[in-house]
Amino acid sequence: MSTILITCDASSDMGYIYLQPPSEQTTDKYHKKQNDLLTYIADPHLLRIEPLRTVGVVSYLEKMRQSDITYAKALDIGEIDAEYENDMDEHGYLIGIELDLSKDRLLRIIHDDVFRYYKLLWHSKLLQMYTFDEARAVFDHQNVIYPLTDEHDSFVIVQVDEKYRTGMIKAFLTANQDLYPHDYMVRPDFILTE
Repeated sequence: MSTILITCDASSDMGYIYLQPPSEQTTDKYHKKQNDLLTYIADPHLLRIEPLRTVGVVSYLEKMRQSDITYAKALDIGEIDAEYENDMDEHGYLIGIELDLSKDRLLRIIHDDVFRYYKLLWHSKLLQMYTFDEARAVFDHQNVIYPLTDEHDSFVIVQVDEKYRTGMIKAFLTANQDLYPHDYMVRPDFILTE
């Protein structure tokens, strides 16, 4: 069974979250490298994404602006700029997210259980929500929720820097189990290379 691949290159302070299962070749490439994470994380039970109760989550989402345009369209027209390069397929579904991720931040994220998931009913759809930052950043009422496609089966919560209009993805919501299988999304494979 595949696991969500989350990489951190400490030499460049860059990370990548593979939201869709990567090819076997990509996974093998990372597994052939030395994973320096185990030098810092001695407790393997920390390397799981734990479910959380959804009480109040929907009310936080309802306070955010819900965009009428897709994430790809917002990037295309300059409403926001991506923090780095987020890969999308031809339909607008995210394949992966590139992010600013230092070794220290990765270790803090793992230690503080920042990667979490919630099951929730929102706009009559049963969704899985996966967070990529601390709760206060994810649930900030100034964040914007963008649908990925006109199907409205997958969304991103984006924190927008007011000065530069840079949009940083803080969470991902989806009902699309074909592209984003739940069993894949909750079994992290953190790879740290120094």
